[in-house]
Amino acid sequence: MQMIFLNLLDSVVAGTSTFIFFQSIFSKKQSKFPYLIVLFIFICSFTAYSWITSILNGNTSILATIIRLSLSFFLDFALSFLFNTNLRTRILVSIINPILLAIFEYFSYFIITSIYSYNAQKNTMDSIVFTNISLMAKLFFLIFSILIHLIWKKETFIHSLSYTIVLLVTPLLSMCLLLSKPILYLNINIPSAYFILAAFVLFINIVNYILFYNVLENEELCFQLAVQKEQIEFQRSKYEQLGAAYKNIRSFMHDTKKHLFYIENCVSEKKYDDIIPYSKEIMHDLESRYCTINTGNLVVDAFVSNLLLQTKAQGITLHTNLKFDNSTIPVNDYHLTIILGNLLDNALNACNGQIGAQIKVAVRTVDGTFTIHVANTYVIADPQKAPNDFEKIDFIHGYGLKNVKDSAEACGGFCVIHHENDVYSATVIIPILNPDRVHKFI
Repeated sequence: MQMIFLNLLDSVVAGTSTFIFFQSIFSKKQSKFPYLIVLFIFICSFTAYSWITSILNGNTSILATIIRLSLSFFLDFALSFLFNTNLRTRILVSIINPILLAIFEYFSYFIITSIYSYNAQKNTMDSIVFTNISLMAKLFFLIFSILIHLIWKKETFIHSLSYTIVLLVTPLLSMCLLLSKPILYLNINIPSAYFILAAFVLFINIVNYILFYNVLENEELCFQLAVQKEQIEFQRSKYEQLGAAYKNIRSFMHDTKKHLFYIENCVSEKKYDDIIPYSKEIMHDLESRYCTINTGNLVVDAFVSNLLLQTKAQGITLHTNLKFDNSTIPVNDYHLTIILGNLLDNALNACNGQIGAQIKVAVRTVDGTFTIHVANTYVIADPQKAPNDFEKIDFIHGYGLKNVKDSAEACGGFCVIHHENDVYSATVIIPILNPDRVHKFI
């Protein structure tokens, strides 16, 4: 009965640590399986593995080690299909995982046999001591998997720094406890007492990780909610700009009727000298109120026209190249607002306070793709303070480029960030599903 509990505990720890390791290496689990279900499948699979290899308990021969490694490889390879990844990664991780476990088992065995003078017979060992060494190895692997999780998913842990420290402290203290000299003597002299202590310690570590993962999921939801609120506010301001531009156009059209009526009266009354100054005043009003950019797309016209007014006010040179077929744009107004609005605001904020600042905006239909290219001067005064990763530079509120990339991917495209010769640029390329309709521009 004691060996059954030992093997069951070993299976739970092995399944949990392998699940954490896989979750860290692979991109994400299959969406159709809930988190706890996947963890349960891992534990059940390793329970079956423990039952199959139970006849090898205490057998430390090379043949027994090869059998365990081979079965572990096939088990890991089968479990990898619970995650989204490619075949090469599945095979590589399925090979690395058993090797790591073997290394940790050898290290645990070395501690028992060398440091604490446990005399093991050739190719055999007491079953309880053997299983306890396996448990110790699983604890090493659990700590290793958590560290890998921290490295691979480090951005996720930024918002839970305090709990991340607790997550690391708990297994480290557990390892120090189980490796302390008095406790290891229990493993040699009273293995059942060591088993009870190891079971309690490992159970705490597993519960600790599960609770931590739930906290992470809640914080991730809170973070996404904050991003969505920011984006909604950004969308609201942009739609207000569009609405203001539309109202401005309608207001001007309404006033134009009055202007034409006045000119008609001047002609009928032969007051020709009054027409010329009045028409100049109308033209001045037209230039200040009407969208100077007129591509036929309301989003592009409103945003680029608004940018033109702001760049004039701030002394920034603006170059535009707007040549696209409005009927083939593969982006709806919602995503176009996110992409163009964020990129233009990003460029404008980057140029704020810079001498001789320039912005280039190109919206074009090129080779079967709809391309939005926004570039701006970005001079770094101190090269030592240059950002390490220009891909993550966001001159707006921290979410602008992420939202641009998300919208581009939602439309089947992608976003490329580049910085060279003091010019920072962002290019969004979205393929057109029917390129035959694309108009060629020279």
